[in-house]
Amino acid sequence: MTNSHILKISTRFFDLDSQRHVNNASFLSLFREGQIACLANAGYDLNFLNKHDIYLKPDIIHIIFLRQQLSQTGLEVHTNVHSRNKKIYWNQEIYNPDAKEIAVKLYTVFNEKKNVLDKLPEAENRQSESLLDWDILNDFSGSCQQSVMNYSIRHIDLDGFNQCSDLVLWRLNEEARWNFLKEINLPLLKLIDQDISLFWISGVCHYFSDIQLYDQVQVFTWISNVSGARIYIRQEIIKNKSERVLRVEGEFLTVSLSRTKPTRIPGFLYNAMKPYMEKLQ
Repeated sequence: MTNSHILKISTRFFDLDSQRHVNNASFLSLFREGQIACLANAGYDLNFLNKHDIYLKPDIIHIIFLRQQLSQTGLEVHTNVHSRNKKIYWNQEIYNPDAKEIAVKLYTVFNEKKNVLDKLPEAENRQSESLLDWDILNDFSGSCQQSVMNYSIRHIDLDGFNQCSDLVLWRLNEEARWNFLKEINLPLLKLIDQDISLFWISGVCHYFSDIQLYDQVQVFTWISNVSGARIYIRQEIIKNKSERVLRVEGEFLTVSLSRTKPTRIPGFLYNAMKPYMEKLQ
């Protein structure tokens, strides 16, 4: 049974964000399409997944952003999958064949507790497993302020499995990051006026509880560390005031828009973020 699949797609205008690049959650949706197509190729189509109540909820994700992509761009989602010890490991890339470059890499692990996807092969290459072999992100130290955004899960947030998918969680995190920048008086347009933008270049996500329709969630955002041009943004989603849903640490690069090059974190940005920093430099 094959453990690889290539899905050819074309990006749309609605995949773009306000900076006219394919949004991070849009990339995640392409990876999910690749996973569904790969499972169907292995004999597990949507009917099978629904019949056995199999939902692709990740345990851990590691994502690496390499090249920005635009609308109306032909891309390929390369998906490799293998199983071991009731866990499913995905090693995926989004590839731009015209530019001959990899846009994004994604490594994902699922805990397939029902053990019904038994046709998936076991692989010798454990690279994707080693990249996901980390300790859980540390608890918030309490040494700084946190930005907090509240949200109630709506019908429109449910997907074809009648679940609130991780795409929704990623969009909540993104909105909470912009909310955080607004709180420190550096919204998007003000950053642009200062010739600065923040680009997400890698991230680690640890998933815990599911969220359901009408759950009340809070997204907490703070800075775990800064180094040179890099800002490490921590986020945590909590539901119903106490139950952990998702923990994330994202590595962001401070970029000069006029020079399109990384730049050391400017003083005005550092000072604005300082009350929200766990580790002061």
